[in-house]
Amino acid sequence: MYRLRAPGQYSPVYKSEVRKAAAGGIVDWNEAAIGTTDLCNDNIEQEIKFEFFRSETSGSHKNLGHHMTTMASLKSIQ
Repeated sequence: MYRLRAPGQYSPVYKSEVRKAAAGGIVDWNEAAIGTTDLCNDNIEQEIKFEFFRSETSGSHKNLGHHMTTMASLKSIQ
């Protein structure tokens, strides 16, 4: 998870633990609490970037993609 620092520049805010998928490819993630000050400087319209990786035992992890959103957008789907 990354916060926007400047246009096109992101800083890491949170990195989840590595988890192995259970049967059927389902991963049960631990819950994490991250404050809006850390995530978007309390600006709910500021972009937040999520990146997703598949962990490889070789250490060269595969980027599965990313998603850009805002806290306002996340709050609207509660």
